[in-house]
Amino acid sequence: FYSPPLICQLPEEMGPCRAYMPRWFYNKQTGRCEHFFYGGCGGNSNNFKTLKECEHRCVLPGEAHDKVQCQKTV
Repeated sequence: FYSPPLICQLPEEMGPCRAYMPRWFYNKQTGRCEHFFYGGCGGNSNNFKTLKECEHRCVLPGEAHDKVQCQKTV
């Protein structure tokens, strides 16, 4: 059973300011990093500038991307 770090369990938090900064947060309900807009101040530590950074901190290795089945045989 994987439990992400505590910062990854914090809720999405835009903060009180009104900037419109694209960021990523870990959604503990879905187990994925998801896009949101950060206001530029306040908020919490579950706030990453890139998807890669969010996945590195919060997602179990090997589970970061959807698994797809290959349709072509070799």
